[in-house]
Amino acid sequence: MKSLRYVLPVVIFFLIIGGITWVTQFMPTWRDSQSTASNAGNEKPIMTFAWTKPDWFKDQKGTPKPYPVGVAGHFDYPFENVSGQEVEVGLVGAGCDCTSASFAIVDPALWESYKAEVAADPNVKDAPSTVNWQRFERVDDKVGYPVPAGAKGLVRMMWNSRKTPDTALSRLWVKLWVQPKDHPRSRQTQVLEAPIILAQNVQITPEKVHFEPLGAKEMDARQVFIYSTVLDDFKLRVGQYADSDLIQTKLERLEPKDFSLIQDKVVGDKGAKESLKSAYTMTVTVYEQNGDKNMPLGPFRRVIPLFMNDDISITPAPIVDGTIQGDIEIGGTEDYSRVWLKNFPTHQGARRTIAIFSPAGTSLQYVSHDPATFEVKFRADKENSTANRSKWLLEVVVPPDTQYGPIDDAAVILRTQTTPPRLIRIPIVGEGVQR
Repeated sequence: MKSLRYVLPVVIFFLIIGGITWVTQFMPTWRDSQSTASNAGNEKPIMTFAWTKPDWFKDQKGTPKPYPVGVAGHFDYPFENVSGQEVEVGLVGAGCDCTSASFAIVDPALWESYKAEVAADPNVKDAPSTVNWQRFERVDDKVGYPVPAGAKGLVRMMWNSRKTPDTALSRLWVKLWVQPKDHPRSRQTQVLEAPIILAQNVQITPEKVHFEPLGAKEMDARQVFIYSTVLDDFKLRVGQYADSDLIQTKLERLEPKDFSLIQDKVVGDKGAKESLKSAYTMTVTVYEQNGDKNMPLGPFRRVIPLFMNDDISITPAPIVDGTIQGDIEIGGTEDYSRVWLKNFPTHQGARRTIAIFSPAGTSLQYVSHDPATFEVKFRADKENSTANRSKWLLEVVVPPDTQYGPIDDAAVILRTQTTPPRLIRIPIVGEGVQR
Protein backbone atom coordinates (compact mmCIF):
# COMPACT_ATOMS: atom_id res chain seq x y z
CA MET A 1 0.00 0.00 0.00
CA LYS A 2 2.88 2.31 0.80
CA SER A 3 4.38 1.84 -2.70
CA LEU A 4 0.98 2.49 -4.27
CA ARG A 5 0.87 5.86 -2.51
CA TYR A 6 4.00 6.91 -4.45
CA VAL A 7 3.13 5.27 -7.76
CA LEU A 8 -0.40 6.70 -8.09
CA PRO A 9 0.64 10.42 -8.27
CA VAL A 10 3.24 9.58 -10.90
CA VAL A 11 0.66 7.77 -13.05
CA ILE A 12 -1.79 10.67 -12.68
CA PHE A 13 0.95 13.17 -13.64
CA PHE A 14 1.74 11.33 -16.90
CA LEU A 15 -1.97 11.00 -17.70
CA ILE A 16 -2.38 14.77 -17.35
CA ILE A 17 0.65 15.48 -19.54
CA GLY A 18 -0.61 13.05 -22.17
CA GLY A 19 -4.04 14.65 -22.15
CA ILE A 20 -2.63 18.14 -22.59
CA THR A 21 -0.45 16.94 -25.47
CA TRP A 22 -3.40 15.31 -27.22
CA VAL A 23 -5.58 18.42 -26.86
CA THR A 24 -2.79 20.66 -28.14
CA GLN A 25 -2.21 18.56 -31.24
CA PHE A 26 -5.72 17.52 -32.20
CA MET A 27 -8.21 20.07 -30.85
CA PRO A 28 -8.65 23.56 -32.36
CA THR A 29 -8.06 26.40 -29.93
CA TRP A 30 -10.80 28.85 -28.98
CA ARG A 31 -8.96 31.54 -30.84
CA ASP A 32 -8.91 29.55 -34.11
CA SER A 33 -12.59 28.68 -33.82
CA GLN A 34 -13.44 32.38 -33.79
CA SER A 35 -11.00 33.62 -36.44
CA THR A 36 -10.50 30.94 -39.08
CA ALA A 37 -13.26 30.06 -41.48
CA SER A 38 -11.89 26.58 -42.04
CA ASN A 39 -12.04 25.95 -38.25
CA ALA A 40 -15.39 27.62 -37.65
CA GLY A 41 -17.23 24.43 -36.83
CA ASN A 42 -20.70 24.36 -38.39
CA GLU A 43 -20.76 28.10 -39.15
CA LYS A 44 -21.83 28.95 -42.67
CA PRO A 45 -19.32 30.88 -44.76
CA ILE A 46 -19.81 34.62 -44.89
CA MET A 47 -17.83 35.24 -48.07
CA THR A 48 -16.72 32.70 -50.65
CA PHE A 49 -13.81 32.96 -53.08
CA ALA A 50 -13.73 31.41 -56.55
CA TRP A 51 -10.13 30.43 -55.77
CA THR A 52 -7.60 31.18 -53.08
CA LYS A 53 -4.46 30.17 -55.02
CA PRO A 54 -3.95 30.14 -58.79
CA ASP A 55 -2.75 27.17 -60.77
CA TRP A 56 -0.66 29.01 -63.34
CA PHE A 57 0.00 25.89 -65.41
CA LYS A 58 -2.95 23.60 -66.05
CA ASP A 59 -0.78 20.51 -66.43
CA GLN A 60 1.50 21.35 -63.46
CA LYS A 61 -0.73 22.22 -60.54
CA GLY A 62 0.98 24.02 -57.70
CA THR A 63 4.06 24.92 -59.76
CA PRO A 64 5.33 28.45 -58.97
CA LYS A 65 5.19 30.94 -61.81
CA PRO A 66 8.52 32.54 -62.85
CA TYR A 67 8.28 36.29 -62.30
CA PRO A 68 10.77 39.12 -62.94
CA VAL A 69 12.69 40.72 -60.08
CA GLY A 70 11.69 44.29 -59.24
CA VAL A 71 8.62 44.30 -61.50
CA ALA A 72 5.23 44.99 -59.92
CA GLY A 73 2.73 42.16 -60.21
CA HIS A 74 -0.77 41.30 -59.06
CA PHE A 75 -3.45 38.64 -59.11
CA ASP A 76 -7.22 38.92 -58.60
CA TYR A 77 -9.46 36.72 -56.45
CA PRO A 78 -13.22 36.89 -57.19
CA PHE A 79 -15.42 36.83 -54.06
CA GLU A 80 -19.13 36.79 -53.28
CA ASN A 81 -21.01 37.82 -50.12
CA VAL A 82 -23.21 34.77 -49.49
CA SER A 83 -24.28 35.67 -45.96
CA GLY A 84 -27.56 37.37 -46.92
CA GLN A 85 -26.59 40.54 -45.01
CA GLU A 86 -24.08 43.38 -45.18
CA VAL A 87 -20.60 42.37 -44.08
CA GLU A 88 -17.27 44.06 -43.44
CA VAL A 89 -13.89 43.02 -44.79
CA GLY A 90 -10.45 44.07 -43.55
CA LEU A 91 -6.79 43.14 -43.69
CA VAL A 92 -5.21 40.91 -41.04
CA GLY A 93 -1.71 40.98 -42.52
CA ALA A 94 0.60 40.04 -45.39
CA GLY A 95 3.46 37.61 -45.78
CA CYS A 96 6.07 40.29 -46.52
CA ASP A 97 6.42 44.04 -46.83
CA CYS A 98 6.51 43.67 -50.63
CA THR A 99 2.83 42.68 -50.61
CA SER A 100 -0.37 44.74 -50.36
CA ALA A 101 -4.03 44.32 -51.21
CA SER A 102 -7.05 46.17 -52.63
CA PHE A 103 -10.66 45.23 -53.18
CA ALA A 104 -13.58 46.32 -55.35
CA ILE A 105 -17.29 45.69 -55.72
CA VAL A 106 -18.04 44.99 -59.39
CA ASP A 107 -21.05 44.55 -61.64
CA PRO A 108 -22.27 40.91 -61.50
CA ALA A 109 -22.13 40.46 -65.27
CA LEU A 110 -18.58 41.81 -65.43
CA TRP A 111 -17.67 39.66 -62.44
CA GLU A 112 -18.95 36.51 -64.13
CA SER A 113 -17.15 37.18 -67.43
CA TYR A 114 -13.84 38.13 -65.78
CA LYS A 115 -13.98 35.11 -63.46
CA ALA A 116 -14.52 32.82 -66.44
CA GLU A 117 -11.65 34.47 -68.32
CA VAL A 118 -9.19 34.02 -65.43
CA ALA A 119 -10.41 30.48 -64.78
CA ALA A 120 -9.55 29.62 -68.39
CA ASP A 121 -6.15 31.33 -68.17
CA PRO A 122 -4.79 32.52 -64.80
CA ASN A 123 -2.22 34.61 -66.67
CA VAL A 124 -4.85 37.11 -67.84
CA LYS A 125 -3.18 40.47 -67.42
CA ASP A 126 -5.78 42.75 -65.89
CA ALA A 127 -9.32 43.35 -64.80
CA PRO A 128 -11.41 45.82 -66.83
CA SER A 129 -10.35 49.45 -66.37
CA THR A 130 -13.82 50.37 -65.03
CA VAL A 131 -13.12 48.58 -61.72
CA ASN A 132 -12.88 51.06 -58.84
CA TRP A 133 -10.21 49.69 -56.50
CA GLN A 134 -10.02 50.55 -52.79
CA ARG A 135 -6.73 49.87 -51.10
CA PHE A 136 -6.44 48.29 -47.66
CA GLU A 137 -4.32 51.12 -46.28
CA ARG A 138 -3.38 49.43 -43.01
CA VAL A 139 -3.81 46.37 -40.88
CA ASP A 140 -6.89 47.10 -38.80
CA ASP A 141 -8.92 44.51 -36.90
CA LYS A 142 -11.72 46.97 -36.08
CA VAL A 143 -12.42 49.02 -39.20
CA GLY A 144 -13.32 47.30 -42.47
CA TYR A 145 -14.93 48.10 -45.81
CA PRO A 146 -18.69 47.40 -46.22
CA VAL A 147 -19.80 44.73 -48.68
CA PRO A 148 -23.57 44.69 -49.39
CA ALA A 149 -25.56 41.47 -49.20
CA GLY A 150 -25.16 39.41 -52.37
CA ALA A 151 -22.44 41.68 -53.70
CA LYS A 152 -19.71 40.30 -55.92
CA GLY A 153 -16.22 41.69 -56.22
CA LEU A 154 -12.49 41.19 -56.46
CA VAL A 155 -9.59 41.19 -54.03
CA ARG A 156 -6.30 42.10 -55.69
CA MET A 157 -3.00 41.02 -54.15
CA MET A 158 -0.07 43.14 -55.35
CA TRP A 159 3.69 42.56 -54.99
CA ASN A 160 7.04 43.97 -56.03
CA SER A 161 9.96 41.91 -54.75
CA ARG A 162 13.71 42.53 -55.23
CA LYS A 163 14.93 39.30 -53.68
CA THR A 164 17.58 37.14 -55.30
CA PRO A 165 16.54 35.34 -58.53
CA ASP A 166 15.50 31.69 -58.09
CA THR A 167 13.97 32.60 -54.71
CA ALA A 168 10.57 30.99 -54.19
CA LEU A 169 8.29 33.52 -52.50
CA SER A 170 6.60 31.19 -50.01
CA ARG A 171 5.44 34.26 -48.04
CA LEU A 172 3.51 35.84 -50.91
CA TRP A 173 0.08 35.92 -49.30
CA VAL A 174 -2.46 38.20 -47.67
CA LYS A 175 -4.90 37.31 -44.90
CA LEU A 176 -8.33 38.95 -44.74
CA TRP A 177 -10.99 39.06 -42.04
CA VAL A 178 -14.69 39.19 -42.80
CA GLN A 179 -17.65 39.53 -40.41
CA PRO A 180 -21.31 40.51 -40.37
CA LYS A 181 -21.56 44.26 -39.81
CA ASP A 182 -20.74 45.11 -36.16
CA HIS A 183 -20.48 41.42 -35.17
CA PRO A 184 -16.76 40.72 -34.52
CA ARG A 185 -17.55 37.52 -32.59
CA SER A 186 -18.70 35.96 -35.88
CA ARG A 187 -15.52 36.90 -37.70
CA GLN A 188 -13.91 34.51 -40.18
CA THR A 189 -10.57 34.76 -42.01
CA GLN A 190 -9.26 33.76 -45.39
CA VAL A 191 -5.69 33.44 -46.73
CA LEU A 192 -5.06 34.25 -50.40
CA GLU A 193 -1.82 33.02 -51.98
CA ALA A 194 0.15 33.47 -55.22
CA PRO A 195 2.97 30.92 -55.70
CA ILE A 196 5.75 32.56 -57.73
CA ILE A 197 9.49 32.12 -58.07
CA LEU A 198 11.66 35.11 -58.90
CA ALA A 199 13.48 34.76 -62.20
CA GLN A 200 16.38 36.68 -63.69
CA ASN A 201 14.80 39.39 -65.84
CA VAL A 202 17.29 38.88 -68.66
CA GLN A 203 19.66 35.97 -69.17
CA ILE A 204 22.74 35.58 -71.37
CA THR A 205 24.25 32.51 -72.97
CA PRO A 206 27.09 31.98 -73.28
CA GLU A 207 28.26 34.37 -70.60
CA LYS A 208 31.84 33.94 -71.80
CA VAL A 209 32.71 34.06 -75.51
CA HIS A 210 36.12 32.58 -76.32
CA PHE A 211 37.96 33.18 -79.58
CA GLU A 212 40.74 30.98 -80.91
CA PRO A 213 44.08 32.76 -81.64
CA LEU A 214 43.83 35.20 -84.53
CA GLY A 215 46.76 35.56 -86.90
CA ALA A 216 47.73 38.55 -89.03
CA LYS A 217 44.70 40.19 -90.71
CA GLU A 218 42.35 37.46 -89.50
CA MET A 219 38.85 37.92 -88.03
CA ASP A 220 36.26 35.70 -86.39
CA ALA A 221 32.66 35.99 -85.18
CA ARG A 222 30.61 34.41 -82.38
CA GLN A 223 26.97 34.71 -81.29
CA VAL A 224 25.56 35.56 -77.87
CA PHE A 225 21.89 35.12 -76.98
CA ILE A 226 20.18 37.59 -74.65
CA TYR A 227 16.67 36.51 -73.69
CA SER A 228 13.91 36.62 -71.09
CA THR A 229 11.44 34.01 -69.89
CA VAL A 230 9.47 36.58 -67.86
CA LEU A 231 9.43 39.84 -69.86
CA ASP A 232 7.22 40.09 -72.92
CA ASP A 233 9.53 42.73 -74.35
CA PHE A 234 12.59 44.77 -73.41
CA LYS A 235 14.91 47.24 -75.09
CA LEU A 236 18.60 46.41 -75.29
CA ARG A 237 21.67 48.49 -76.01
CA VAL A 238 25.44 48.01 -75.80
CA GLY A 239 27.52 50.35 -73.64
CA GLN A 240 31.04 51.64 -74.26
CA TYR A 241 34.14 49.44 -74.03
CA ALA A 242 37.76 49.52 -75.20
CA ASP A 243 38.69 48.64 -78.80
CA SER A 244 35.09 48.78 -80.03
CA ASP A 245 36.37 49.30 -83.60
CA LEU A 246 38.19 45.99 -83.40
CA ILE A 247 35.68 44.08 -81.23
CA GLN A 248 32.38 44.92 -82.87
CA THR A 249 28.87 43.98 -81.75
CA LYS A 250 25.59 43.85 -83.65
CA LEU A 251 22.19 43.39 -81.95
CA GLU A 252 19.19 41.81 -83.65
CA ARG A 253 15.78 41.40 -82.05
CA LEU A 254 14.19 38.02 -82.67
CA GLU A 255 10.53 37.60 -83.53
CA PRO A 256 8.53 34.87 -81.72
CA LYS A 257 8.42 32.83 -84.93
CA ASP A 258 12.22 32.60 -84.76
CA PHE A 259 12.44 31.46 -81.13
CA SER A 260 12.68 27.84 -82.21
CA LEU A 261 16.04 28.64 -83.81
CA ILE A 262 17.64 29.29 -80.42
CA GLN A 263 15.37 27.27 -78.11
CA ASP A 264 17.81 24.40 -77.62
CA LYS A 265 20.70 26.79 -77.02
CA VAL A 266 19.06 28.89 -74.32
CA VAL A 267 16.52 26.60 -72.63
CA GLY A 268 17.54 23.09 -73.55
CA ASP A 269 13.98 21.79 -73.78
CA LYS A 270 12.60 21.38 -77.28
CA GLY A 271 9.06 21.27 -75.94
CA ALA A 272 9.29 24.46 -73.93
CA LYS A 273 8.85 27.02 -76.68
CA GLU A 274 6.44 29.01 -74.50
CA SER A 275 9.20 29.61 -71.94
CA LEU A 276 10.85 32.18 -74.20
CA LYS A 277 9.05 35.52 -74.23
CA SER A 278 11.60 37.86 -75.83
CA ALA A 279 15.10 37.47 -77.23
CA TYR A 280 18.00 39.09 -79.06
CA THR A 281 21.10 37.79 -80.77
CA MET A 282 24.37 39.69 -80.42
CA THR A 283 27.03 38.94 -83.00
CA VAL A 284 30.55 39.66 -81.71
CA THR A 285 33.23 40.06 -84.36
CA VAL A 286 36.94 40.36 -83.46
CA TYR A 287 39.42 41.78 -85.96
CA GLU A 288 43.19 41.41 -85.72
CA GLN A 289 43.34 44.47 -87.99
CA ASN A 290 40.57 46.78 -89.14
CA GLY A 291 41.63 49.60 -91.43
CA ASP A 292 44.58 51.38 -89.89
CA LYS A 293 43.88 49.98 -86.40
CA ASN A 294 45.27 46.82 -84.82
CA MET A 295 44.38 44.90 -81.69
CA PRO A 296 47.19 44.76 -79.10
CA LEU A 297 49.06 41.50 -79.52
CA GLY A 298 48.70 38.80 -76.89
CA PRO A 299 45.73 37.64 -74.80
CA PHE A 300 42.75 40.01 -74.50
CA ARG A 301 39.69 40.14 -72.27
CA ARG A 302 36.82 42.59 -72.65
CA VAL A 303 33.56 42.99 -70.74
CA ILE A 304 30.71 44.01 -73.06
CA PRO A 305 28.33 46.20 -71.00
CA LEU A 306 24.64 45.68 -71.77
CA PHE A 307 21.73 47.84 -70.67
CA MET A 308 18.06 46.92 -70.55
CA ASN A 309 15.41 49.58 -71.13
CA ASP A 310 18.12 52.24 -71.55
CA ASP A 311 19.63 52.42 -68.07
CA ILE A 312 19.33 49.08 -66.22
CA SER A 313 22.67 47.30 -66.26
CA ILE A 314 22.49 43.59 -67.08
CA THR A 315 24.67 41.46 -64.82
CA PRO A 316 26.71 39.46 -65.31
CA ALA A 317 27.75 41.12 -68.56
CA PRO A 318 29.18 38.88 -71.31
CA ILE A 319 32.96 38.49 -71.43
CA VAL A 320 34.89 38.23 -74.69
CA ASP A 321 38.40 36.78 -74.56
CA GLY A 322 41.02 35.21 -76.78
CA THR A 323 44.50 35.83 -78.15
CA ILE A 324 45.70 38.10 -80.92
CA GLN A 325 48.70 36.31 -82.25
CA GLY A 326 49.30 38.35 -85.39
CA ASP A 327 52.72 37.50 -86.72
CA ILE A 328 54.24 37.28 -83.21
CA GLU A 329 54.47 33.87 -81.54
CA ILE A 330 54.55 33.92 -77.73
CA GLY A 331 55.79 30.85 -75.84
CA GLY A 332 55.11 27.22 -76.57
CA THR A 333 51.89 25.24 -76.82
CA GLU A 334 51.55 24.91 -73.04
CA ASP A 335 52.11 28.60 -72.39
CA TYR A 336 48.97 29.89 -74.15
CA SER A 337 50.73 33.22 -74.91
CA ARG A 338 51.51 33.89 -71.25
CA VAL A 339 54.21 33.38 -68.63
CA TRP A 340 52.86 30.50 -66.62
CA LEU A 341 54.60 30.11 -63.26
CA LYS A 342 52.15 27.47 -62.00
CA ASN A 343 52.03 26.97 -58.21
CA PHE A 344 55.29 27.74 -56.43
CA PRO A 345 56.47 27.93 -52.78
CA THR A 346 56.26 31.53 -51.62
CA HIS A 347 59.51 31.26 -49.65
CA GLN A 348 61.38 30.08 -52.75
CA GLY A 349 59.85 32.37 -55.36
CA ALA A 350 59.68 31.40 -59.04
CA ARG A 351 61.53 31.84 -62.33
CA ARG A 352 60.45 31.12 -65.91
CA THR A 353 61.77 31.95 -69.35
CA ILE A 354 59.70 31.78 -72.53
CA ALA A 355 60.65 32.21 -76.17
CA ILE A 356 59.05 34.84 -78.40
CA PHE A 357 59.36 34.80 -82.19
CA SER A 358 58.88 37.72 -84.59
CA PRO A 359 59.30 38.01 -88.38
CA ALA A 360 62.83 38.77 -89.48
CA GLY A 361 63.32 42.51 -89.42
CA THR A 362 60.66 43.11 -86.76
CA SER A 363 62.46 44.14 -83.60
CA LEU A 364 60.81 44.01 -80.18
CA GLN A 365 61.38 46.37 -77.27
CA TYR A 366 60.66 46.03 -73.55
CA VAL A 367 58.24 48.73 -72.28
CA SER A 368 57.16 47.91 -68.73
CA HIS A 369 55.91 45.25 -66.33
CA ASP A 370 53.63 45.02 -63.33
CA PRO A 371 53.96 44.43 -60.41
CA ALA A 372 57.26 46.21 -59.78
CA THR A 373 58.30 43.56 -57.23
CA PHE A 374 58.82 41.08 -60.09
CA GLU A 375 62.08 41.10 -62.04
CA VAL A 376 62.01 40.99 -65.84
CA LYS A 377 64.81 40.46 -68.34
CA PHE A 378 64.25 40.66 -72.09
CA ARG A 379 66.86 40.09 -74.79
CA ALA A 380 67.38 38.92 -78.36
CA ASP A 381 68.54 35.33 -78.86
CA LYS A 382 70.58 35.95 -82.01
CA GLU A 383 72.26 32.55 -81.92
CA ASN A 384 68.93 30.79 -82.43
CA SER A 385 67.36 33.28 -84.83
CA THR A 386 66.98 32.42 -88.52
CA ALA A 387 66.77 34.31 -91.77
CA ASN A 388 62.95 34.14 -91.58
CA ARG A 389 62.31 34.95 -87.93
CA SER A 390 63.97 36.39 -84.88
CA LYS A 391 63.97 34.73 -81.48
CA TRP A 392 63.68 36.62 -78.18
CA LEU A 393 63.88 35.44 -74.55
CA LEU A 394 61.65 36.80 -71.80
CA GLU A 395 62.59 35.88 -68.23
CA VAL A 396 60.29 36.63 -65.27
CA VAL A 397 61.51 36.22 -61.69
CA VAL A 398 59.35 36.33 -58.56
CA PRO A 399 61.73 36.97 -55.63
CA PRO A 400 61.28 34.86 -52.46
CA ASP A 401 58.62 35.97 -49.98
CA THR A 402 57.04 38.54 -52.33
CA GLN A 403 53.98 36.73 -53.70
CA TYR A 404 51.25 35.25 -51.50
CA GLY A 405 48.29 33.69 -53.24
CA PRO A 406 47.21 34.00 -56.91
CA ILE A 407 49.00 36.49 -59.15
CA ASP A 408 46.40 39.07 -60.14
CA ASP A 409 46.49 41.22 -63.30
CA ALA A 410 50.27 40.99 -63.78
CA ALA A 411 51.81 41.40 -67.22
CA VAL A 412 54.87 42.34 -69.28
CA ILE A 413 54.36 44.96 -72.01
CA LEU A 414 56.51 44.83 -75.15
CA ARG A 415 56.37 46.95 -78.28
CA THR A 416 57.15 46.26 -81.93
CA GLN A 417 59.57 48.69 -83.53
CA THR A 418 57.42 49.10 -86.60
CA THR A 419 55.39 51.92 -88.17
CA PRO A 420 53.01 52.17 -86.51
CA PRO A 421 54.27 50.32 -83.41
CA ARG A 422 52.09 47.69 -81.73
CA LEU A 423 51.90 46.83 -78.06
CA ILE A 424 52.21 43.23 -76.90
CA ARG A 425 50.70 42.35 -73.53
CA ILE A 426 51.94 39.08 -72.01
CA PRO A 427 50.07 38.05 -68.83
CA ILE A 428 51.94 36.53 -65.86
CA VAL A 429 49.91 33.85 -64.07
CA GLY A 430 50.58 31.53 -61.16
CA GLU A 431 50.13 31.26 -57.41
CA GLY A 432 52.45 31.56 -54.44
CA VAL A 433 51.56 28.93 -51.84
CA GLN A 434 52.70 28.43 -48.25
CA ARG A 435 54.49 25.12 -47.70
